[in-house]
Amino acid sequence: MAFLGGSITHNPGWRDSVMKYLENRFPETDFEFIAAGIPSMGSTPGAFRLHRDVLMDGPVDLLFEEAAVNDATNGRSSQEQIRGMEGIVRHARTASATTDIVIMHFVDPDKMGSYRKGQIPEVIINHEKVG
Repeated sequence: MAFLGGSITHNPGWRDSVMKYLENRFPETDFEFIAAGIPSMGSTPGAFRLHRDVLMDGPVDLLFEEAAVNDATNGRSSQEQIRGMEGIVRHARTASATTDIVIMHFVDPDKMGSYRKGQIPEVIINHEKVG
């Protein structure tokens, strides 16, 4: 199982909670967790580092991908957001067609502003197109 993303994935928090939950829920399972979070990284660098940081030793059963905050704050265009996420999804599924992928969308002030106006943030729309 792998966690690919930026600082939200790198720093202690949700990733640790998920790992602890799974270990407690399935105590007989010997999990191998890959923590591949690097601060400020979005989907484009994630696509380029997926092999090295996640798939180097083979495919994973489950991939948590988090890039919405950095794709938006790093100024990636819609096309770059789609292509970056598509690169991650296609590469992971090419390594193993049975890899499940959870695309995460974490909140930030800009996204909250969009939601308060009844709008879905563009980066989330773009990542969902790939999903």
